[in-house]
Amino acid sequence: MNYKVGWVIPAQVLGVTYFNPIVTSEDLDGVIETTQKLLAGMTRQFHIIIDNRIVKMDSLTTLQQMKQIAPFLANYHLREVVMVVPLDTKELPEPQSDGYITLTYVRSIEEAIEYLDDVDEFLDVADMDARFFPEHT
Repeated sequence: MNYKVGWVIPAQVLGVTYFNPIVTSEDLDGVIETTQKLLAGMTRQFHIIIDNRIVKMDSLTTLQQMKQIAPFLANYHLREVVMVVPLDTKELPEPQSDGYITLTYVRSIEEAIEYLDDVDEFLDVADMDARFFPEHT
């Protein structure tokens, strides 16, 4: 499997990370299916961190593009999607919002967690699985 999906902070922050620079359609299908299962019955506010540090991308995915391929982004309880951009990204786009979901681009996992901690006063950062995301340099 070229990806990992799971709770970085239980029932608060879902993480998606990749182990290969090339993300296939099968990888995306697996991420979507696994995420749908993890979010089944979700009844509280949550956030998603997408770790794209090693992913080869011609351009960064927008919120509208993500919503077209990932049905879980329509979940009423989702508030923040934080994308950790590929390491070679020059400029970070401005955050995007569609009313209740905001997509924010950051450069590191640490920055993603700090951002979520700033916007969600109830985030239990102490419960974070510090080994969820692999080290990439």
